[in-house]
Amino acid sequence: MTIRLNKKSGSQCLLIISLLIPPLFFSNAVGAAGSDEPSPNDSPTLSIEDRQLKKAQRFVYKEKYDKAIISLKRTTKKYPQNADAWNLLGFSLRKTGDTDGATEAYNKALAIDENHLGALEYQGELFILLGQLDKAKENLAKLNKLCPDGCSELEELDTAIDSAN
Repeated sequence: MTIRLNKKSGSQCLLIISLLIPPLFFSNAVGAAGSDEPSPNDSPTLSIEDRQLKKAQRFVYKEKYDKAIISLKRTTKKYPQNADAWNLLGFSLRKTGDTDGATEAYNKALAIDENHLGALEYQGELFILLGQLDKAKENLAKLNKLCPDGCSELEELDTAIDSAN
């Protein structure tokens, strides 16, 4: 499982945090000794918005989705134009079974950035969960256009659709 976020510039650059790699490789993302507080290694140049998002990512990494949701709701309230925060909120809500909340969060992420690769993939996975395979395939088609040379989001959603067939 990976968490994908687009940079605010709207470019195709992605920040990918793999949930399968041991925490030791994510000392900055996980924090000191696995705490939920910022690590001494967290860059002091990060904006408050980015630090709040990193805190939520730590909760998701630890599968503490309820805490992530609380943190992300605060972040999206304070920074309503942060598509990455909305995407991660949708991911966390989906993981807790709140498909209505996840739908709303993904829709907000995509309203901010219609080409948000992570939101397109995760929304597609939500569509599969909801039995809306045609909509998932629409997201896959959009990812095909956005990633003509391929990308992990395209591959992940394609694999999920194949598994659902």
